[in-house]
Amino acid sequence: MRKIAAAFVGVVMMMLASVAFAYPAHLNDDPNYILCDGHMGGAYYVDRSSLVVEQYKPPVYIIAVNVVSVPDADRGKTKYQM
Repeated sequence: MRKIAAAFVGVVMMMLASVAFAYPAHLNDDPNYILCDGHMGGAYYVDRSSLVVEQYKPPVYIIAVNVVSVPDADRGKTKYQM
C-alpha cells in the first residue's frame, strides 16, 4: 500500500511540474514582472516596481500592485493587457 501511495504522489508531482513550466517565470525576461498565476493559457504577472504600501498598521496591511494579463502566454505570446 505504501508503494502505491508513493507512486501516486510521484505521478501527481510530475503532472504539476509539467504545468508549472508552461509559463515563463518573468515576462520578456524582465525581473520586474513576476509570474503570479497561470490558467488556461493566460498568465498574470505582478509588476514589482509598482508595489506600494498603502496602510501599515499592524495587524492591518494594505499593499497595492499592478497586475498585467497575457493571453496565450503558454504559447510564447508576450503582448500584455493592463
